[in-house]
Amino acid sequence: MACTQIPDMGWHMPDVWIDTRGTALSGGTGVATYAAGLASTLEQMGITPDFLRLTLGGEVATPARPNALTAISCILRALGPWVKIRRDRDGHPYLPYMFRMGNTHLRCFGKPLCLKTPAPPTIMHWTYPLPIKIMNSVNITTIHDIIPIINSDLTGINPLRMKKVLRSVAENSDHIITVTETVKQQIIENLGINGKLITNLYQCAGITNEEARLLPKAEPVAPADAFVCVGRVEARKNIRRLVIAHGISRTTRPLVIIGPDGDDRPDLSPVHGQQQVIRVPWCARHSLLRAIAEARALLFPSLAEGFGLPIIEAMSLNVPVMTSSGGATEEVSGGAALLVNPLDLEQMGEAIRALDEMDMDTRRALCQSGRERAKFFSVNSQASRMKKFYNNINIKYSLH
Repeated sequence: MACTQIPDMGWHMPDVWIDTRGTALSGGTGVATYAAGLASTLEQMGITPDFLRLTLGGEVATPARPNALTAISCILRALGPWVKIRRDRDGHPYLPYMFRMGNTHLRCFGKPLCLKTPAPPTIMHWTYPLPIKIMNSVNITTIHDIIPIINSDLTGINPLRMKKVLRSVAENSDHIITVTETVKQQIIENLGINGKLITNLYQCAGITNEEARLLPKAEPVAPADAFVCVGRVEARKNIRRLVIAHGISRTTRPLVIIGPDGDDRPDLSPVHGQQQVIRVPWCARHSLLRAIAEARALLFPSLAEGFGLPIIEAMSLNVPVMTSSGGATEEVSGGAALLVNPLDLEQMGEAIRALDEMDMDTRRALCQSGRERAKFFSVNSQASRMKKFYNNINIKYSLH
């Protein structure tokens, strides 16, 4: 095992792999953002992670849908006790259809599929709860939320199957990571997992220096000084209530809703003739960040979140935020946002009106609080938390 000494910690840096489940999905998912942030954090610590890919040749994209023979082969391999990880000619690991095989193994045997390799990583970071584990590695799994279990009416995911997967993954992982204290407590209360096996590390969030540099060149997708809402357009994001509250506020600034369609289609129709609602189904990330940076405020009154990335992105860009009280959104915003009851239309309308009419000094103070809060989620801050976590893992598993 290739190792590098960390002088201030008294132990050796481990070999680390990261799965590419999130990066193989289109649409800039939160899991993809998390995986990229995890890689940046490890690099900040002096660790260059490798990626367990789905395809040969260094690509992270998912392989094509299997034909009949490949599908049968996947099923047969998944029925065995383990599957061997392949290596490309540069030594990078890959295994096509491993998630499909993992799910098949879980359905048949009720436990994750074991993957085997002659030179396993010291630590395998699974960025999503997947029914897979690597033999002879410390398997660490991130659970971002358990919304399908505690708010089953807000998603199209089967809560019983989700609970089965999460329990199996949790029981077979060496440690669980969460992105908020809220999610950690929800896992303990709803899945019965021992809290000593769960660590909340939060995650990297905000914008990079390169993204900030490119902002002025990004194509604009929203009028300046508008109210902006970012995320999948679905019931969980509380879109219809937001549209109504925006109308109640009587602001003349438009509401710009940016994000892909979710499983349902909330009603976006204005509540009165003077209200302007603009829908942007998709845009490049640089354009999205420009829309936030030029906004009057970010409006994020979600009904359920595991973290709430747009909150910290807006704060990093010196933009005020309105978000939901309670749960992960209040925890992440850390007292630097206007908090509202997401079910109270009048309260949301009043908050939007306050942001609409806010004087410069009050706005400046709110933005300053946001910028300070965003520093908590920087790569440097995350690397500090991760070093402490790795030190504890080292003590527990003697990673030398």
